[in-house]
Amino acid sequence: MKKLSPYAEFLRGKEISLADAGLDIPAGKLNSMLFDFQRDIVHWALRKGRAALFCDCGMGKTPMQLEWASHDWRTRYAHRVEDNL
Repeated sequence: MKKLSPYAEFLRGKEISLADAGLDIPAGKLNSMLFDFQRDIVHWALRKGRAALFCDCGMGKTPMQLEWASHDWRTRYAHRVEDNL
């Protein structure tokens, strides 16, 4: 294997890797209205737990955010509503 240059080693040491801290929702459970790329982004954001969707205009940020919020709310807060009924 080729040895990394000192600068490449320096850059590799600066990599940031965040562990998943979110929800493990199967991609098949996401709204079928989403396009494949939107489903992948929402799945990633749900899995990460702390994520931002920096998509360009017309990419469907609103449906993606609504789908993310729907799963987040159902997982974290729906039981509170059911308990108070």
